[in-house]
Amino acid sequence: MTALIRMIAPIVCTNPTRLVRPAQTTMEKLLIRLVPDGCDLRLGFGCSGPLGKGWFSEAKTAHLVRAALEGGVAHFDTAGFYGEAEARLGAILGEAPSSEVFISTKTGTKVAGGGLIKDFSESAMRADVEASLRRLRRERLDLVYLHGPDDDQLAESEALLVRLKEEGKIRFAGVCGDGAGLSAAVAAPFIDVVMGAYNLLRRSHAPVFAEAKRCGKAVVAIEPLAQGLYRNALFAPTSLADVWGLARALTRNRGRLAEARKARAALDIPGWSLGGAALAFSLSNPDIDIAVTTTTKTEHLAESLEAARRALPEAALQRLRGLAPGGIDPRRA
Repeated sequence: MTALIRMIAPIVCTNPTRLVRPAQTTMEKLLIRLVPDGCDLRLGFGCSGPLGKGWFSEAKTAHLVRAALEGGVAHFDTAGFYGEAEARLGAILGEAPSSEVFISTKTGTKVAGGGLIKDFSESAMRADVEASLRRLRRERLDLVYLHGPDDDQLAESEALLVRLKEEGKIRFAGVCGDGAGLSAAVAAPFIDVVMGAYNLLRRSHAPVFAEAKRCGKAVVAIEPLAQGLYRNALFAPTSLADVWGLARALTRNRGRLAEARKARAALDIPGWSLGGAALAFSLSNPDIDIAVTTTTKTEHLAESLEAARRALPEAALQRLRGLAPGGIDPRRA
């Protein structure tokens, strides 16, 4: 199946008018749906992590989501397996017209036995969609990602995703994944959006993002601030949410700590916060349509909102690109 999907990739991209379904769209068209009144803000906000945990107050989550909305964010991402996140987001945005906000969620992963398991069966995915519709208080889901499918799970999901679009349950289908999984998603004509990690310390998805754009798909980057590995404050937590963030960052990126220390000096740019500079670097990749970040701190959200509307000085951008790992085209890194 993997070989078959990748064999058809050049055909799909070469003749998209014949093989890509009408629901496929360029990001120029999708952006009309992502942000209101022609705004070109490329920042999304994730209702995830602590924001969906029982130990993090619902009032704080609501405050952050509203601050993002008031700051001009119109793209929100969440998932049913993020604890209470979907219900909390739905309580805030459920009454917002679909023309003003764009909400993405995920399927294929669920909580079971105190952990997470994969389930891409038709019954499980349809149940996820129906539950997300209820929790998010929407008549239609703007975007549903398959969360980390392998190649067979991706291919076997096609029929259901097409039916869900035809039924008006979902507007777009995407894949949130890593490495080869994203490459397979780019080749799949029924996938509209790909989501993957991209930041100063992790740029391996740059070629995949470029190919996705060539195929007319939308690209959403996660972890655009590299989970703050370059911040000294990361290692001096002052709240339970900080402890959670440190544990998550070290679990996912422990091997990048040395790179983060080197990056700190390059991120020290006059007039910029470290996080703001990191976000602006990620958004300097033209293949990224939306960069989704999250935070438990309003001051960090304010930094991101400001940085998403600015461009780094060219000299600073070139210094940061110079930190790119070998083998990556600096024009796309």
